[in-house]
Amino acid sequence: MRFFLYIFWSLLFCFECFSKTTTTDVLSETLDITSTSQITYSSLSLPKEGEISDIRFVGNAYFSSSVLADAISLRPSNLSYTHQVFRFYYRQFSLNPYTPNPLRDALNTSLRGFQDEYRFFDQTSAENDVTSLLNLYNQNGFHNASASFTFIFDSTERLNILTFHIIENQPYKIDTIVYNGLELLPVNLQEQISPLLLASNKKQFNELTIKQNSDRILYFLQDNGYYFAKYEQPIVASEISSFKDSIYISFSTGKRCKIGEIKLTHNYRDQPAVSSNLVREMLDFHTEDWFSRSSLSKSQLNLYNLNTFDLVVIDTNGLSENEEYITLSIQVSLQYKKLQEISLAPFVNRTTYDNFTNFGLELSYLHRNFGGSAQSFTIFSRVVWQDFSFKFTNPTFPYIVFTSISRELLTGIQFSQPYFFSIWSWKVGATAQTSYSNRKIQSGLPFQSTSLGVSSLPLRVSLPVTLPTYTLFNSLVFEIATEWQNIDNYEEVNTEMITNSYDSNPDIFTKNIQAKDEFLLPFNQINLYSHKGADTINGSFRNLGFIFSFTGIGDTRDNPFSPLNGNFLSLSFEGAVGGLYRFSRFQFTDYKFWNFLSNDVLAFKFRVGYIIIDLSTDAFIPFDKRFFAGGANSVRSYSSRSLFDINSSNLEGALSYTNNLTGNSAILEGSVEYRYRFSRPHGFSTMLADQIEQLGITAFMDWGNVFNRFTDKKYNSATLNDILTGLAIGVGAGIRRETPVGPIRVDFAVKFYDPTVTSNKWIFNRQAFSDIQIHIGLGHAF
Repeated sequence: MRFFLYIFWSLLFCFECFSKTTTTDVLSETLDITSTSQITYSSLSLPKEGEISDIRFVGNAYFSSSVLADAISLRPSNLSYTHQVFRFYYRQFSLNPYTPNPLRDALNTSLRGFQDEYRFFDQTSAENDVTSLLNLYNQNGFHNASASFTFIFDSTERLNILTFHIIENQPYKIDTIVYNGLELLPVNLQEQISPLLLASNKKQFNELTIKQNSDRILYFLQDNGYYFAKYEQPIVASEISSFKDSIYISFSTGKRCKIGEIKLTHNYRDQPAVSSNLVREMLDFHTEDWFSRSSLSKSQLNLYNLNTFDLVVIDTNGLSENEEYITLSIQVSLQYKKLQEISLAPFVNRTTYDNFTNFGLELSYLHRNFGGSAQSFTIFSRVVWQDFSFKFTNPTFPYIVFTSISRELLTGIQFSQPYFFSIWSWKVGATAQTSYSNRKIQSGLPFQSTSLGVSSLPLRVSLPVTLPTYTLFNSLVFEIATEWQNIDNYEEVNTEMITNSYDSNPDIFTKNIQAKDEFLLPFNQINLYSHKGADTINGSFRNLGFIFSFTGIGDTRDNPFSPLNGNFLSLSFEGAVGGLYRFSRFQFTDYKFWNFLSNDVLAFKFRVGYIIIDLSTDAFIPFDKRFFAGGANSVRSYSSRSLFDINSSNLEGALSYTNNLTGNSAILEGSVEYRYRFSRPHGFSTMLADQIEQLGITAFMDWGNVFNRFTDKKYNSATLNDILTGLAIGVGAGIRRETPVGPIRVDFAVKFYDPTVTSNKWIFNRQAFSDIQIHIGLGHAF
């Protein structure tokens, strides 16, 4: 009934306004609003008695009104759109004496369901809010601030307005800071703690800054043996005449504490035990060490990284005291995970080196404690579409086309030893993986119908190293990889592409053949290499060489999927020797994230990479080690792998879409992105509010390009001018929907500056949005 009434009367009275939103100065008169038995239009348009229509602040300069509104408890009525519609029609029908009573009663009943959206004035709450505002100002140096409130009816706006009147006065500055209780620390600790002490900097008094500084000092003490350290509430002495504050902070350190007995408690949950020796090796503290909060936290993280425990709790468990120090017993409680697991699930990931986004389906079996020392053993089979994307086509069916550079069928095994050995306090793990795969590779050329089949048997051994959290890099990865490979149908694909590329126009036919050769060139190297020796007809699996790599990773992000703050830094070096592999590769990547409001992020990306290779030999670099630009995780105003430098990486006389088939030896790119996530709205159902709260929008600018094609004439040919003028710039916006593993995103981007063309490079010289790119993916672009 409510729905049909809403539709009918909305169409009938759609020209009416439901509420007024104009703003004027607050009037000084106060009007008492009381209910009357006689209904008039005037009384129907008035707010309810005591209802707060709006809250305003007058006299505030240091704090914005939104900040002050968050500091108080009172809130104005927040009527939903549906509520406003029903209230409007109820008032209109109440004016009409011929309105049927059942209709008016139905609307009145509907309105009762919105009563919780009204907010009413309360004298005590308003007085408490004045106190809250004064406390906020006092905490920020405005010790002489004053505040009052008025609650009046504004006859012009026909609103009940609660106004807080604020007089800020002059803020106080810090003159002196005195720390008591730290002078008894050992000399070496006094030297270490000295940089943490605030100096008399004449800056404006700020209670939060002083508290954060005191907390840092307290953490330092508790990290260096003073488990019972604490500090008293800082005492602030103010000089009214000079507007200066003197601050006195008293610390109580107590006796220094050492680690005593370390007890392990296992909640096996019917699972086999992990070796107690391994558990103790993963602890960053030992008996007779000085107590350290950071060591306990790091030890807890180390144990979680074994991937064997659901819950790890490390806490004190008793103490003993002598004249010099206190000895603390430590209890380590471990709750075990399920030992074995079988799963079938889709996945989306992004590879580190090539920045490809991959989609697939995996069936796996996992054993979490294969040898009693948290070793994990995994058997898996998966199908993967590499560097997938969705493209919008011309208005012909289907409108959305799924593309990928290859489809891979893979089966393999992986063995992981979380703790292998230690170097100093660094813990080294080990992982070995091998698999057999068959890839079906597409060039994207219109005259390739049969996919190129590549069979591979890779073997990879990794040694991840965990470093202290205070270092620039908090983890290192050493890796040795080798691979046996064979091309299954090179001659078939080559012959077919020659046949299909034929065109009566000799110029087009020449370009098609040139594009075909560009795509097949690296695979031809492998094909020739595999036919060496006895089997010159069918070819055979041949070892292509060994790749040695070193990667340093520094990750301080607060969330790996949707970070608000922090930094991700990656620096990698690779060297390849033996067989066809003879190259060196360098890549540096840096992501930074800043959070300004409660629901926004400013993100920055910078990436640079370079490959050294001798093209005068038959040296070969794997396809996934080459540099490509353009796509959902690169410069988003271009489709995947379509961006190239017109001077150092284009193929003269070839078709434009062939310019980045084989990749380049250098890359330079970056992004600036502003992400905003919607706040939880008021006046909506819980389900709808939950959905809106998970949505967000973003605006971004991407820039970058690849340089130095892998040909004799192009390699190392890019000049500084080529790099500066060859950087493409794209701008765009996107929509996000948060999930537990990162947001689902849709990005729209256009070319702001396009260096791949010789004219109309800037967006101002082209038809707006004529070259829009749409990318759909899981997870942020970086």
